[in-house]
Amino acid sequence: MSAFTVRIATPQDEARVGALLSVCYATLMAPDYDPALMKTVLPMMSAANPALLACGTYYVAENDAGEVVGCGGWTPEHPGRGDIKPGLGHIRHFATHPAWTRRGIARALMARCKAEARAAGIDRLECYSSLNAEVFYTAQGFHELGPIDIAFTPACHLPCVHMACAL
Repeated sequence: MSAFTVRIATPQDEARVGALLSVCYATLMAPDYDPALMKTVLPMMSAANPALLACGTYYVAENDAGEVVGCGGWTPEHPGRGDIKPGLGHIRHFATHPAWTRRGIARALMARCKAEARAAGIDRLECYSSLNAEVFYTAQGFHELGPIDIAFTPACHLPCVHMACAL
């Protein structure tokens, strides 16, 4: 098994994170979502968010060859709205390259998120899980709050699961 390291992402990671999100979401989400829906939402959901890359709480996992094989982070800001509630953090844009799944990458990224969020005074994390990622989040201590549809356009909504975890 090849090793990997986790580090804070930077704006210079934008192209590599975007490429990872694209291959990860296209491959790993395919069994749970309609191909026509994925064709519409994939370009929007796989774009690396420059604000996340610069926030200091978004991370990348790199293998020994320097390839980005995982990413994910957390923010105190609510995705899409930007409001902040004391003690509440939000898991953001997690992905693991399909060839690197089941090697502890997402688990390591989540452990870093939880530790740093806790140190920043966060006592609860929430996320919007894709249908295929619900098992991962449950294994990380999250529980389901209920279904949610993420609107990418007025006519295009992605079914997800709103989840939370106490820290």
